[in-house]
Amino acid sequence: MNTSLLREKLLSHWKEKLGCFIMALAIYAFYQIQRFEREEFTVPLEVKAPGNLTVRSGFALPQYVKVSLRADRGELGGISSSDIGAFIDLSYASRAGSYDFLVNVRPNRRLSSLSPLEISVQPQRIQVEIEEEIVRFVPISATISGQPAYGYESSAVSMVPTSVKLQGPKSAVEGIQEIQTEEVSLDGATESISREVGFMNLSSLVMVDPEQQVQVSVAITPIEASRTIEGIEISYDNIDSRLDISHERNLVTITVEGKLLELDRMKKNSCSASADCSMATGPGTIEVPVFIHVPDNVKLTAWTVNTVTVTFTEKPEAELSPEEEAAFGYYY
Repeated sequence: MNTSLLREKLLSHWKEKLGCFIMALAIYAFYQIQRFEREEFTVPLEVKAPGNLTVRSGFALPQYVKVSLRADRGELGGISSSDIGAFIDLSYASRAGSYDFLVNVRPNRRLSSLSPLEISVQPQRIQVEIEEEIVRFVPISATISGQPAYGYESSAVSMVPTSVKLQGPKSAVEGIQEIQTEEVSLDGATESISREVGFMNLSSLVMVDPEQQVQVSVAITPIEASRTIEGIEISYDNIDSRLDISHERNLVTITVEGKLLELDRMKKNSCSASADCSMATGPGTIEVPVFIHVPDNVKLTAWTVNTVTVTFTEKPEAELSPEEEAAFGYYY
C-alpha cells in the first residue's frame, strides 16, 4: 500500500474517527474514576536530624501535613493516619542556615503492598531554618509547694543528681539557666520527705533523657520558738522555824525556748521560782538567791530576778516551842 493511499484512508471520515477516539478516552477516564478512590489523611510531621544540626529554636515548623492516597476501590478500607509516616531529613544540610526540604512519605508494609497506589503530600516542600545542636549540663532546681503541719518547717532541700544533660538547638539550650523538677508537696508533713520525680516546663525542642529522674529530699523539723512568761510568784523555802521573814513582793518574768508545739502546751504554773532561805540562821537582812524551775523539755534563757532581799526576825517567845527556846538560849 503506497503512502498516498494510506493517508487517504486515515483522513477519510476523520470527524467520525475523532469522535470515536474522544468517546474511547471518556469511557477510559470514566472507568478509571470508578475503579479508583482517594482518601486524605492528616499526618504528624517528624524531623530526622542524624547530625549535629536541628530546627532553629522558635521556628514555626508545621506539625502536620496532608497525605493523599489513591488506590483501587475498596483497598483503602481500614487505613488510618497511623499507617503513614511523614518526615523531613536534615542530613542534607551541611551547616546552619535556611533550607528547602522535601517532605517524605513513608507508608507501612500494608500500604506498600497495594498496587497500584498513588501518594501525594501537601505541602511537598518546607522551608526550614536550622542551627547547631549542642549538649549542655544545667543545674536542677527543686519545685516545692505547700507547707508542713503547724509546728514544723522545712529546713533543708537536697537533690541527687544536682545537674542534668540537655540536648537541643544551641539558642534554646544556652538560654536555660536551670531546669525545674516536678512538684514536691509538703502539705501537712511532720517528717522528712524524699521523692523521685521528673522534670517540667521543657521546650519541645530540648531533650532530656526520658528515664532521667532526680531524688528530692526535704528535711522537716520541729519549729524552735521562745515564750515569755510574766508574773511568776516567788516562794520562800527552807526558812528556819524560829524565824519570821518580811520582804517586798517580787514577780519574776522568764523567757524559755523549745519546740513550738511543746511551748503551746506548756501552762504558766508549770514554771516556778523559789528563794532559798537556808543560809539565814538568825535575825538580820540578807540577799537570798532565787532559783527558776522549768519543765525538762524547754530551756531557760532569761529571767528578771536573781536575788531578793529578805529580813529575818525572831519569832515571839510565845510562839516558840521548848526546843526552839532551848536553841535560842532561853531556859525556864
